[in-house]
Amino acid sequence: MKNSFRCILGILAILSLSAFTSGGSSGTKSNSASKRSVVKGANQKDIRLVTIPPANPEKQEGVCILLPPGPGNRQMVQDVERNLGKEFAKRNWEVLIPESPNGQSFFGKNTEHIAALLSSLEEKQVILAGVSNGGISAIEVASAHPQKIKALVIVPGVLRNSRVNTRGLRGKPMFLRIGERDELKWGQAYEGTVKALRSSGVQLDAKLMPKTGHVFRVNWKELGPWLEQLPDSSAASAGNHSAPQSKLPGFRTWTDNDGRQIYAKALMLQGDAVILLKDNQRQYRFPLEKLSAEDQAYIKEELGYTPAPTPKPSNSSKPNFQGLSPSRSDIPGPPKINYR
Repeated sequence: MKNSFRCILGILAILSLSAFTSGGSSGTKSNSASKRSVVKGANQKDIRLVTIPPANPEKQEGVCILLPPGPGNRQMVQDVERNLGKEFAKRNWEVLIPESPNGQSFFGKNTEHIAALLSSLEEKQVILAGVSNGGISAIEVASAHPQKIKALVIVPGVLRNSRVNTRGLRGKPMFLRIGERDELKWGQAYEGTVKALRSSGVQLDAKLMPKTGHVFRVNWKELGPWLEQLPDSSAASAGNHSAPQSKLPGFRTWTDNDGRQIYAKALMLQGDAVILLKDNQRQYRFPLEKLSAEDQAYIKEELGYTPAPTPKPSNSSKPNFQGLSPSRSDIPGPPKINYR
């Protein structure tokens, strides 16, 4: 079943990925500025790597590792090099496109090859992008090795199975697009994928694209501004180096007593709870007593909340029993009976 699934993806990608290419022609030449090299993957396996330098190296945003669709072979690498890779480079990202050493996508055991590539990079700003099978791979690689991943661009991609632990993606920005009419029925997996990612705390910008199939052109009017708003990007920090890293006004990261975090904005107080608005416009009621001391101080300053004093425990070792007692004068005695 798995092999047939990969085969279908590979055939579909080979037949239709020309829609991504500049000018729509499969004969378009590769970017003349691209460089070919060989790097070491897991177990010292040789990995062919295409590198596209940023248009303006002095304004380089960081490194984008772009994972190709289908089986990740040379043709798939060339396809994404001509279109998505070229567009990232125009926006001053250095693009690295690895070729699969065994003709299989970079998920499962093959994620270790990308982990080896990540460990060789010293840049702080690394985003992971993927197309089709590459989108699946990007989610799995980032989930297994989140330390050096700044953000993810998945166009398209889904969770391959529920065993992928996405908790490591908490707080990671992700741009996700899936076609509503996806021939592989990925549109049907959209809701489940979005729900799993959001429950893991991913800062998700997701859209099910209407009347769109498995293969589509990336809308750079959406993706471009999203990239510019990433923390530490040159566009986000230009002219205001002291600005907070939160990309939305009023939003911040909240932490509970167990260290779990949520990126949201405080709307109002409701009794002993605060109503938080996430960036997906969902509201959550969060008990104030479960927030960290720093968050409670923030609420006190911004919303004027003063927590109720904690009652002091009684020093008496005897239980505070309020039942009938001979010494209590407020309890009437038994009724008097006249036997006459």
